[in-house]
Amino acid sequence: MLYRSVSYKPSLDFYDPSSRRVFWRLQVVGWLVYAIAAFWLLLGPEVQPSLSLFLLKLWRSLLGCLAALVVYSVMRPAARFNSTVKAATVGALASIVLGYVWFIAFRMSANLYFHRSFMDWRFFQYSRDSIEQIAILLAWSAVYLAVDHSQRARNERTRADIAETSAQLARWQVLQSQINPHFLFNTLNSIRAAIDESPEQARQMVTHLSDFMRYALVSDDRQLVPLKQELAVVSDYLSIEKARFEDRLQISYAVDDSAKNIPVPRFLLQPLVENAVKHGMATSNVPLRLVVRGGVRENNLHLEIENSGHWASANSADGFGLGLANLRERLQSLYDSDCGLAVCEVNGRVRVSVTIALAPAEREQEAIA
Repeated sequence: MLYRSVSYKPSLDFYDPSSRRVFWRLQVVGWLVYAIAAFWLLLGPEVQPSLSLFLLKLWRSLLGCLAALVVYSVMRPAARFNSTVKAATVGALASIVLGYVWFIAFRMSANLYFHRSFMDWRFFQYSRDSIEQIAILLAWSAVYLAVDHSQRARNERTRADIAETSAQLARWQVLQSQINPHFLFNTLNSIRAAIDESPEQARQMVTHLSDFMRYALVSDDRQLVPLKQELAVVSDYLSIEKARFEDRLQISYAVDDSAKNIPVPRFLLQPLVENAVKHGMATSNVPLRLVVRGGVRENNLHLEIENSGHWASANSADGFGLGLANLRERLQSLYDSDCGLAVCEVNGRVRVSVTIALAPAEREQEAIA
């Protein structure tokens, strides 16, 4: 099953206020603890504690913090685009370079503490000591990537939970609106009337109703199903409505075969079709003309439900305005910005359009087809 990736912000991103506060708290606490530990480990019989010595260690920690922030600034762009390998490589190289720069900057500062010339370069013979600073920055980079990866996994689980909740909500909306008592009673009455006059039609209506109820009631953990499966349940629903309204309802389909295997969210089309029948019957001249269209253009799946009549207010009592808002939110949770939902009325025809960007694998399948 093909899911689109949702845009993702790293867990320690300056653009998120809550993450920014956590980031700075961790920096302050972590580097302060490092300064205290370095000061404490230096003390001994030959080294007595002093304020100037502690300030020197605090300065060293501050230099390390600045170096870590530079490492972060070069790693963050790669992490934002989910390139962990690239972020790790960039972080490692930056840690090595900045670890050595940190070593040089601190040694030059130490020259002043030990009353040597600021430009005394003799410390270069101890360049091996820079391994400590490099190791600290490498560890900092590793911790950052670990936290970033953990946050990304939590984001993925959250998005999956949202999608699952949205699917359950859509299922219950079907049960509460499409499979409501009026629909069932009207369908059963139509079946009852057809039993004597047209037994074959009655049997077909029972079959369509059974398939429709099974699709809505049977639990299914899949978030996406092939478009042809959604079209099948729409066909069952419209066949029942056609039997009820007879010549007052005209239905046509214009769906490309190449689009029928593309995955779409469950319960995507049926609520839109139900709304078109309900409000079309109230606002359209007889017969109500309903068209279901689907096709692929410019790497996007385009679906349209068009009916004659007029657009009902989004604030109408049937709650379809809320249903559209829920559908738009569900599409957003599954596809992020790679989708669209639009409603328009032109020349006495109402059109609801859904656009979904194809995943790379689906584009390849479309090209082969």
